[in-house]
Amino acid sequence: MLNDVQVDDTGEYEIHIDYYGTELKNSDESTFRMQVF
Repeated sequence: MLNDVQVDDTGEYEIHIDYYGTELKNSDESTFRMQVF
């Protein structure tokens, strides 16, 4: 799921985190956050 989240842009990274976080808020919020960070 985080295959497209391998960018060198921290700005875009944060945006993606927020977007995906909202969609996965009912699934793997903790796991997602751990992977992103």
